[in-house]
Amino acid sequence: MLHLEMSEGKEQMAKRFQLAKDMPVGTAQCLWFTERYQGKGHLLVGDSAFVSVKTAAELKKRGVFFIGP
Repeated sequence: MLHLEMSEGKEQMAKRFQLAKDMPVGTAQCLWFTERYQGKGHLLVGDSAFVSVKTAAELKKRGVFFIGP
């Protein structure tokens, strides 16, 4: 494990990440968590709370690979 951050609930996290209206909270969290690893070809293994096509696509744009259940 390279990074750990506690989630504060959907509403609090939405405020924290100042999300665009079209970006789900889980996607924004993944982008935040991987900020220091972007562009380096790392692999993020996510659980069911973060798995979505949107998340995978946004991470791929930033050079991070993503797998999940």
